[in-house]
Amino acid sequence: MASSGTTKICEADGGACKKEIRAFCFHCSKNLCRAHLMQHTQLMEESTSAELNILADKFNELISRFEQVPTSMDILTESFRQIEKWRAKAHQRIDEIADKKHQELIEECQKHQKALLAKKEEELMKIKTSKILIAELIQEADASAKQIADLQKSIAFAEQYLKTNNQPTIGVIADPVSCSVDICVGSRNNHIIDDTEIRLFQVHYVRLNGSIKNYDVQTGIDTTMKHLIQNFIEQYDTIENSTKAYANEHMPKFDYILPVDVYDHRVHQQFTDTTAISSIPNYVQLVFYETPFSVSYPSNSRIRMPCSFRRVNSNRIGWPIYLNVPRRGCRTQDVRDALQQSLDIFLPSGNFRQRPSYGLYLETIANHVLTTIKFSEIVHNQLDFNRAQVSLVVDMEYKTID
Repeated sequence: MASSGTTKICEADGGACKKEIRAFCFHCSKNLCRAHLMQHTQLMEESTSAELNILADKFNELISRFEQVPTSMDILTESFRQIEKWRAKAHQRIDEIADKKHQELIEECQKHQKALLAKKEEELMKIKTSKILIAELIQEADASAKQIADLQKSIAFAEQYLKTNNQPTIGVIADPVSCSVDICVGSRNNHIIDDTEIRLFQVHYVRLNGSIKNYDVQTGIDTTMKHLIQNFIEQYDTIENSTKAYANEHMPKFDYILPVDVYDHRVHQQFTDTTAISSIPNYVQLVFYETPFSVSYPSNSRIRMPCSFRRVNSNRIGWPIYLNVPRRGCRTQDVRDALQQSLDIFLPSGNFRQRPSYGLYLETIANHVLTTIKFSEIVHNQLDFNRAQVSLVVDMEYKTID
């Protein structure tokens, strides 16, 4: 029989219970008597039962939520609505372009008819004068060999004019329509973004190697140009890497993209990272130009000089490009060299039997006044990019430039 000195008593109630222990509780790490052990066991069972009931209710809730997850084709209703809205906008845009070109064709035809009528009256007057002279010579029954030769030349010139100008033509150079819709499949945390919050841009990406490709890029209406460029880079990575379109694994860099608005085949406006998307009109033709140096450093030693093309003394054509020239001390020869380098990229000599000849004009805008001079007439032989907006205009004489 154990002595009273070695007897262990219950540790419940802070040692108030003096009964001998019956067991050790691993839950509370205490020695308990029989009564407190039974009481503690009952409390544990009640607590465990309550926790299990809570867990059971949670599982029932999860089962109900899983059963409500949509798996039918009804989830396409909103997507179909967005596609139909895109279709309507695309048709509207095509109609707007077609109507505009119809009007341009009418204006070009009227302009051509006016010039043709003036030339026709001039040639007709020459013929009538020659006819009067013939009548006089017939009446006099006398004419020199030179007079007869001159009359024959007049007839030959008139016939040549009718042959070359009798059937004028007006051509239309139409680019293929680029229409694409990207489909993204994923979860959106039960939040459907209304397409009124989204702005879709067709971005024309002009690379330094001369390639031009179109991309449809979305961004939020309340975001900035920075977000649009970031979305473009992410989309470019997804599309090009999945299709393996470029063997050189080109990847656009954020700081090496210059976003501009191109209107009437010339650079109309340059955008910055902070340009609000909501401030950009719907009719803007957005072009991303890849640059050879970072656009984040305005003090760079090089500058991007806009350059547009046109038929000789006529309408502008094609896409404008940017020439990489010195910011300070830029000489006219620097511009010519940069232009030739760009032409070698965008217009490889293999496409022509001979290199197209061209004339150069310099356009400057200072105090909202546009001034155009021949490039060869620049007096100081240097360009100042700090006091005015400077751009180059190239008159192309080789019609296949189209």
